[in-house]
Amino acid sequence: MKAAIFLCASVAGAALIASALADDLEPGHQDGVTFDQPRTPPETGERRGLREFREPGHAAAPQKVAALSARLTGANKASLSADSLETDMVPPGPAIAGEADAFVSGAADDAPLLLNGEAPPYDFWFVKLLPGENARFGLPGGHSLRVDGDLAEVSEGKVSWTAPEETGFHDIEITNGDGETVQQVTAIVLEPAKNFEDGSEDGFRMDEHPRTPPAGYIRLTEEDMDRRITPHFRAGQFICKQQPGHWPKYIALTDPMMRRLEALLISLREDGVTDAETLYVMSGFRSPFYNYGIGATEFSRHMWGDASDVYVDVAPQDGVMDDLNGDGELNKKDADWLYDYAEKLFAERDDLPDGGLGSYGANAVHGPFIHVDGRGRAARWGR
Repeated sequence: MKAAIFLCASVAGAALIASALADDLEPGHQDGVTFDQPRTPPETGERRGLREFREPGHAAAPQKVAALSARLTGANKASLSADSLETDMVPPGPAIAGEADAFVSGAADDAPLLLNGEAPPYDFWFVKLLPGENARFGLPGGHSLRVDGDLAEVSEGKVSWTAPEETGFHDIEITNGDGETVQQVTAIVLEPAKNFEDGSEDGFRMDEHPRTPPAGYIRLTEEDMDRRITPHFRAGQFICKQQPGHWPKYIALTDPMMRRLEALLISLREDGVTDAETLYVMSGFRSPFYNYGIGATEFSRHMWGDASDVYVDVAPQDGVMDDLNGDGELNKKDADWLYDYAEKLFAERDDLPDGGLGSYGANAVHGPFIHVDGRGRAARWGR
């Protein structure tokens, strides 16, 4: 397979692209490629843990792509600019911390349903909290809220739920006056990052972040792998590939990245491109330990749970990208097709956070894929 080629009109353009390699843009970004050149070598015996994690498959589905290929002709191609490829980025911020506000307003029947002051993007969503932090809910009139089945007290249409000290998952369900479920939220109590100050927790290697780490991490046991986070994605899809067989594991996930992944899959399904139940996440969260071990970029957004490498794999489900462009071949052209589709979608959706998008071809250990992140500004490469 041919690697992605960046075209530049001048030496300055080449220098610009070279500078971008510090931000998840270089071949070392791909898992399993550069074990011979680790940035910080893992300890003896740990390399066996740096292997690709495979998620259970999704249901098979026919591909319907002919009309979409024509529609994508002429899709916007973002230019490489100093702004879009700037590498000195601010990492994703900590988990949203709700405050125990004094609720003073009443709730009308047509009042919006709010989570920490915002409407959830989907009827199934998640909220991350450190122990002792509060999730604030605003409910329309006649609505009720239950946490793990227990009815919460509603005061003038407001509920404030305080996260317990123990890390874990809690199921929040909001119903209307007819008893119908209108919103589900997975509340995730995080393991504080300060508990990893010695480089590990529960035997899981994290090591030191190159910048400010996330506020906390999601603790996963084997039983948590199938935990639903958003309508089409589950926690186990994003685990780091290190230390196979070791439990618990820890991951990080950001709201912006998950919004972009959900929007992409839902649009693909609605347009008849696929009826895949999810996207295959080839690489989600990476601990700094793992990231350095594979020689990936120093400030990879995977270390903050703000990036995922994904592809459509359902027709057939065989561990590689589907033939999305319908040419009968499986190659980087399919990643480019998915890139163009995502580029057009993200440009049209003002409600989505800005972020990065890259296209990658196959190598000896994986097929083509695209990179999606939620960095908060547009960045494009590999097309």
